[in-house]
Amino acid sequence: MYISLLSLLFREIPIPDKLKQKVTQRILNSINSINWLNVELKPLTVELGSNKTQFKIIPHFHEFDFEAVFNKSISYEREVISCLELYLSKYNTIIEIGANVGVFSIFFNSYFQDKKMKPDIFVFEPSREAYLRLLKNINLNSNCVKNIHVFNCAISDEFGFCDFFEPKDHLTNGSLNYDFAKVFSTSISISKMLAIDGKSLTFLLKPKERTLMKIDTEGAEYPILLSLKDILLHYQVDLVIEVLSNYQDKLNSLDFLFDKGYLFFNITDRGLVKQDKFVANNRFRDYLLLSPEN
Repeated sequence: MYISLLSLLFREIPIPDKLKQKVTQRILNSINSINWLNVELKPLTVELGSNKTQFKIIPHFHEFDFEAVFNKSISYEREVISCLELYLSKYNTIIEIGANVGVFSIFFNSYFQDKKMKPDIFVFEPSREAYLRLLKNINLNSNCVKNIHVFNCAISDEFGFCDFFEPKDHLTNGSLNYDFAKVFSTSISISKMLAIDGKSLTFLLKPKERTLMKIDTEGAEYPILLSLKDILLHYQVDLVIEVLSNYQDKLNSLDFLFDKGYLFFNITDRGLVKQDKFVANNRFRDYLLLSPEN
């Protein structure tokens, strides 16, 4: 009842943005200090982007999606959404590697539905818990069920089974990289996970058609990109990649990205900032790489 009343107050009653942001953060801090065992929140409609694309998600305590309880327009990677809105209409295929609970995938599908477009959307998420939440979110949005193809597996540089590391209470930070996961918690759960190599994604692509590939794999971007080398060299693929400071140098060692002539842009709240290579930005971590065929 308490959460429902707060949600109604903040989502439906007009409150100046600055005041709302300040008060919301204080309430979030208070709520997150409590262990809300076995409390399930109801689905809520959120909107993303300048077009205010709408879809439903189920918020969860202590996770980024909990913001939906207080705001219809959630701030999750807002600058990336704004950037991609400018490019989405030119893609025939979307591949999301590391989808978590599906906010981007469902946004993509809802955006295309509004535009009466039907590109293929393929989604990969190795975390079992995130995958289950992803399926629930997809099923809340009837227009997504047939359009988003979801796979509970990892993408890696080898085909087979691998270890997946999940830090306690950090659902969005599960990784194939143990050193990355341990940054967030001393308690790490390890599970065996099926992984397919990047070359296998060839079967999802169409020659001479444009593809957007979004990769957010918490420190595992380098081996994934390495395994995608043949695809990136021979298909028209634009990339959105999370770049973290500890992995910047390894990503810059991927010479084939430069040899092909990819254009590098850091995605910021002021738009795209052109770079000659990956330069980690602690505030704005995502890069857009545009294929030279643009």
